[in-house]
Amino acid sequence: IGSLVGAGVRRVPVAAPLFVALFAVPVVAGVLGLPNPFVIALPAATQPYTPPELAIRRYAAAGDAMVVWGWMPEYFVDAGTIMSTRTPNSTREIEPGPFRAYFRARFMADIAARPPRVIVDAVAPDSFAYKGRATAGIETFAPLAKLLRERYVLKEDVAGVRIFIAKGV
Repeated sequence: IGSLVGAGVRRVPVAAPLFVALFAVPVVAGVLGLPNPFVIALPAATQPYTPPELAIRRYAAAGDAMVVWGWMPEYFVDAGTIMSTRTPNSTREIEPGPFRAYFRARFMADIAARPPRVIVDAVAPDSFAYKGRATAGIETFAPLAKLLRERYVLKEDVAGVRIFIAKGV
């Protein structure tokens, strides 16, 4: 390679192609009105909160520990809460399988270690994946249903999403 450098091979500066790729192309695309691939999802991210999300925000402050039973992890993000359990959805606790007992025990241990201020039963008609209480609601998991009866109070049922808060809070 050293002999090629001195043999009249022209070296292209690294800065020129980098400038074109990182600055000139995006500027020209913006001037021409081409869609920006980096913000295509922005309109979906700026939609108003759904009625269940607004209700959750009434009871859960940013930084509060919360549990969402079902598969609606966006509730954590939209409320600014942290997960009381180590998983954002309850798939392993709801779906039948050889390890469901293990995941349910771990779920309850997580709640005992970090008691949530709010528990949301997101099994509802407009929720993702789990829509029927009879087959996937909190009532299908006896230890969690018992915990709710003893230590939580139902504050709202919004579009089928139930919001429980800890008693005495």
